Amino acid sequence: AVGPLFDPAAPVNASPNNTGSSVLPPVRPAFLWYPYGASAAFPELGEGGRTACAGPVYHAADHADSPTRFPSHYDNCLFIYEWTRNWIKVVRLDDQQRVAGIESFLPDRPFARPIDLQFGADGALYLLEYGDTWGVNANARLVRIDYARGNRAPVAVAAAENNIGRHPLTVKLSSAGTFDKDGDPLDYQWRIIRAAEGEAEPPSLPREANPPAPAEVASREPHPTLTFSTPGVYTVELVVRDPAGAERSASVPVVVGNARPEIRFAQPSDGDFFDPAAPIEFRLLVRDHEDGTNDTAAADADGLEELMSTDVPRAAVQAGRVVDGGAAAVPPGLERMQKSDCFNCHAVDQARVGPPLVEVANKYRGKEGALEASVERVLKGSTGVWGKIPMIPHSHHTPDEIREMVGWIYSLTPSALTRVFTGFVGSIPVTPEEISKGGRYRLEATYLDRGVGPIPPLAGTATVLLRPRLTEAETADGIHGPQVLASGNAGGGHFLGAVDHGHWLLFRDVPLDAVGGTTLRMASAGAGGAVEVRIDAVDGPLLATVPVEVNGQWEEFYERSATWAPVAGRHDVYLRFTHPQQAGGMMNLDSLRWDTVRDPAQDAARP
Repeated sequence: AVGPLFDPAAPVNASPNNTGSSVLPPVRPAFLWYPYGASAAFPELGEGGRTACAGPVYHAADHADSPTRFPSHYDNCLFIYEWTRNWIKVVRLDDQQRVAGIESFLPDRPFARPIDLQFGADGALYLLEYGDTWGVNANARLVRIDYARGNRAPVAVAAAENNIGRHPLTVKLSSAGTFDKDGDPLDYQWRIIRAAEGEAEPPSLPREANPPAPAEVASREPHPTLTFSTPGVYTVELVVRDPAGAERSASVPVVVGNARPEIRFAQPSDGDFFDPAAPIEFRLLVRDHEDGTNDTAAADADGLEELMSTDVPRAAVQAGRVVDGGAAAVPPGLERMQKSDCFNCHAVDQARVGPPLVEVANKYRGKEGALEASVERVLKGSTGVWGKIPMIPHSHHTPDEIREMVGWIYSLTPSALTRVFTGFVGSIPVTPEEISKGGRYRLEATYLDRGVGPIPPLAGTATVLLRPRLTEAETADGIHGPQVLASGNAGGGHFLGAVDHGHWLLFRDVPLDAVGGTTLRMASAGAGGAVEVRIDAVDGPLLATVPVEVNGQWEEFYERSATWAPVAGRHDVYLRFTHPQQAGGMMNLDSLRWDTVRDPAQDAARP
C-alpha cells in the first residue's frame, strides 16, 4: 500500500493535480456485477468471458399506438446484453430501482455478438449484431424485433423419403415438426405442383419467377404416402391452416423418371494417409440405372450398359485441404442452406443440376436489383434463368431467410486451394500452398448423369478425407483430460497441456497396416512419465511406450519415437498418459507423426 485506504462513504480527492471538488459523493455498490465464473448473486448471467452492455429501459406508454409494441410484461424493464456470451437479458426492477429478477429474452434465438440495442419510435426493438469474430463478418446485421399479437400462424415442416427415382415412384411424406404456436388443431393439405418446361435462353436481369401450374390437393393426412406414375419434376407443398385461417406452407421436391447415380471411391479409402511429396491417385466407380456403369464386372452381372467415353467428363473430383480444429462458426446463410435442399442441386465450385454457386455470385454480385430478384426466384421458383431446368419454389422459407442464403452465395469467390479434376481415374499433385495450409486432404467426387428426356440430370457424390502423417495433437478425435493451449512454438499455434496421469487421446479408424511406429513432439518441465500407444480401447493391447523426458522447458519441444510390430487393418488408437506416482503436470504434447512401416530388408542393408 502507498497510503491509507479511502473511506468509501466519504471519499476525498486531495491530489495537488485535482482541479475539481475534493469531497466526492459516497461510493454506491454496483448495480450488476459478475465474474468469469458462475455468479452467486446473479446465476442467470451464466459464465465465460465478459463484455457487459446496458441497453434501454422499455416504457410501454411511449409506444401505446404501435401495433407491434412489446407487451406490458416488459414495462419499466432494463434490457442488457453480452457481446461475449451472446445473450440478451431483461432486468426487472422494484420501486427502489433495485434488481427484482432477471429473465432471458428470446432464449431460443442465437445471437451473433450483440453490440447495440435500442427501441425505435415504432415500438420495435432494433438489435445490431457484430458477427462471429473481429473484422468483417458475413453475419453482421441489423435486426428488427416486433411483437405479434393475436392468433399466431402455425409452423409448417415438410420432409420426404425416396423423393428421387425411376417411375412409378412411391414417396413417403412427413409433416413431423409441424405445430401451432397456440396449440390449435390444424388442417393439412398436400398439394402437387408440376413444374412447367423452361425457356432455352436465359432472360436478362431482373426477371420475375414463372408462376407454377395450378396445384391439386393429393392428401389431407399428416403423413401420407403418394405414388407418382408420370415422369416429371414436381413440388409437393404442405399447407397447414389453423381454425382462424392463418396458414403456412413448406415444400419438398420430387423428381420422377431418373434415379440418382451412385458413385464411390475405389481408391483411396476414407481415412487413408497421404504423402505431400507424392501425387494422390484416385479411381472412381459409377453406377447409374439410365447411363450405365464404368465397372465392367457390374455391367455384366447387372445387365447395365458400359459408360461411354463422352461420359468421362461428367465425373469430377474436387480436391483441397481442410484445416482441422479452430473452425469459425458457420455463417447463418450457409447454415440455412445446409438444412435446406440447396446442395442437392448446387455445389460451390462445380456444376450439378444447377450452376456452380461461384458463377451465380460472379454474375450478380454488385448489380442493382440482383439480390431481391434472386430472393424472389428462390421463394417462388423459376425457369429459364440458367437453362431449361426449373428451380422449385421454396415457400417454406421467409424472404429474410432466403436473403441470408443469397447473401452468403454472393459473398463467394473462387478458392485457390480448391481444384477440380475430371475423369474416372486421375492423379492429383499436392501443391506447395496446400502443404503449407496443413490439415486433412478432402476429395469430393461428383458424377452428373445425362438426365432422361425432360427430366433434369442428377448428381451423385462421394467424399473421402485423407489424413496427413503429421497430426496436430489438438485435432484428436477424442481428448479426455488435456487442455488445448496456444503457443507460437507449437505447430499450428496450439498444443495439448495440463496433462495428468490417466488422461488419454483417441484417433479413430487409423489404417495401421500403413504405420510402423510413431514420433511424438513434446516438452516437460514437470513430472515427465510415459505415453502408451494402445489399440481398440484405452486399456487395449499395448503397441509401444514412448518415455517422456523432463527437459526443463514447457515449450521447447523435442521428438521421441517408438516402433511396433506390423498390425493389420484399421483400429482406434489411444495415447494414454501414465506416471508411476500418478502425478499431474506431466508434459505438453504438440504433435505426433504416424511413421511408415520399415522394410526389414532395407534395415539389414544399412551399414
